[in-house]
Amino acid sequence: MKSDILNINGLHCGYDTRPVLNGINLSFKQGETVLIAGPNGCGKSTLLKAIIGMLPPSQGTITFDGDDLKHTSIEHRINLGIGYLSQTDNIFSGL
Repeated sequence: MKSDILNINGLHCGYDTRPVLNGINLSFKQGETVLIAGPNGCGKSTLLKAIIGMLPPSQGTITFDGDDLKHTSIEHRINLGIGYLSQTDNIFSGL
C-alpha cells in the first residue's frame, strides 16, 4: 500500500478579506492521478496556488512527504516536484 505524499489539513485560504477555502482536508498517495473539477469560482485555482506557495493559507497545514511546507519557497516546492501551470490562452500563442 502506497503512503500519502501530499496532505492538506484544515486549509483556509482566500484573497484579502474574501475567504475561498474553509477547512479543506485532502490526501494524495504517491503515484496517484487526481482530478480536481468544479464550476468557476469554487476554489480549484486557490487550492493549487496554496499548494505551490503562491497564496499563503490563513489556517491549516500542507505537508509533502512528511515535511511541512509552511515556510518553504515556491522554488523549493518546485524542486520537490510540485508544479502548477495556470490556465491561460497564450501558452501557444502561434496556434
